[in-house]
Amino acid sequence: MVSEAETGVNLPPMHPFCRSVTVPDTASRTGTRWARDPVTGKGITVPADMTYNQWYDKYVKTEKALKNNDKGDIISSSFKSLSGIYHPITDESIKRVSKIDIPGFSDELNDTIYEQRKALLIEMQKQPVGTEGSVSVPLNGAPIPNVIIGNIGSTKINNLDIPYYSVHNHPNSDVMSPGDILGFTSKQYKNMIGLEALGNDGKTLYSIIKTQNSDTIAYREYITKEVANFKSIYPDIDVQKDYEKIRAFSLKLFERGDEYGFITTRCE
Repeated sequence: MVSEAETGVNLPPMHPFCRSVTVPDTASRTGTRWARDPVTGKGITVPADMTYNQWYDKYVKTEKALKNNDKGDIISSSFKSLSGIYHPITDESIKRVSKIDIPGFSDELNDTIYEQRKALLIEMQKQPVGTEGSVSVPLNGAPIPNVIIGNIGSTKINNLDIPYYSVHNHPNSDVMSPGDILGFTSKQYKNMIGLEALGNDGKTLYSIIKTQNSDTIAYREYITKEVANFKSIYPDIDVQKDYEKIRAFSLKLFERGDEYGFITTRCE
């Protein structure tokens, strides 16, 4: 005990030219202590008895795993590009596109996004079935960049330096994928306030919005672990035969967004 320390008895220096040092006993620590978050560089509190290896596994290794799951500037999925369940974009698809009231967005902005949904499908209708494209809508009224034409099962986006809402089409007219959400919650896309997956059928729509309460790191960590667990349980899953199982899994991840402070919208 510190209160019992006595120089020369149980506290250095113990003798002339003594080079002994004192070290803390962390084995019996309780409460919390200060540490540094390697992602933000800010101070955080951790359990007082947390070891270096435990800190590394939780904060450093996890962040590396999350980065490895990001697709750079590509919005893609571990599953959807393999599904082969692609719907053509028809004139009826474009007529089915609906206007939705996105929470926190003005009527004018919701009108603009509605028009861009139709414009995206009109452009993608010219492409081979299965091709994805995207459009980024600035939230401050700035000019809207042209639609980006992607590939079968994936697309790039215009990652703006101002807050924006991104719309991309899903050829399978289905739920937002784990890869979509990982990209949306990455630091690279910090200005992407909202992400939308619009079905080629024109009526299916999944949207997720960031709020001041959104915990992007925790949500990405949850998705990364769930995807790894899913793949370990079903290492040889057949994407064609087990598509409904994959869909249910992806839907669960999307719907958990509300618990992490995001606003999710589902229209089918």
